[in-house]
Amino acid sequence: EYELNGSEEITVSGDVTGFSLGKVPEIPLTYSVSQNYPNPFNPVTSIRYEIPVENFVTISVYNVMGQKIADLVHELRPAGYHHTTWNSTNMHGDPVSSGVYIFTVEAGNFRIVKKMILIK
Repeated sequence: EYELNGSEEITVSGDVTGFSLGKVPEIPLTYSVSQNYPNPFNPVTSIRYEIPVENFVTISVYNVMGQKIADLVHELRPAGYHHTTWNSTNMHGDPVSSGVYIFTVEAGNFRIVKKMILIK
């Protein structure tokens, strides 16, 4: 089973006896956050997230010392499928160094923390 997002594609080669594509619901049923992609990355990565109801969403990036590096999203978002990108810069627009970073996604009572790796 595969899910296509945006401009992704599936290439099928060889003998195929069947193939079907299902429609993704217009509104997700639960909160979900995908691992950033690509990971490791240089210099830009994308974070996809799903929210089942309109909610105020905050996505922040922290270094391993727990210091906030950047705010990627800080706004009311409608229910649906969303994504944001991080270009490996801090709040002042300066490039950050290679290393492990943590991103958090918060929406209402939902909160998740994930790790990402920047390699220059």
